[in-house]
Amino acid sequence: EPVEGVFFAQMKPRDLKGVGFSRTPHFPEKSKSSGSVRSDWDDYLEQSRAAIQKLAAEFIGGYAAVDPLPGACSFCNQKPLCRIAEQRSAEDEEDDD
Repeated sequence: EPVEGVFFAQMKPRDLKGVGFSRTPHFPEKSKSSGSVRSDWDDYLEQSRAAIQKLAAEFIGGYAAVDPLPGACSFCNQKPLCRIAEQRSAEDEEDDD
């Protein structure tokens, strides 16, 4: 079956909510979702598909950029796995050259 909607869980300290949208209003009434309907659903779906295909091609090609959104690291518990410090160190070395 084709994708008819998306739903994201937004998890912040002391603030958990769902945000979603769809081609038609399919979200349950009791969900805390924005539940908005997108009139440009087909465009959104195609843009999402293209973005995923681009990321997959880059990953297959060995490119995996460290590119978090601003503020994304503030509450992250994955510091032992994080490559941000690695990227900053490489950038500092480039600046020294």
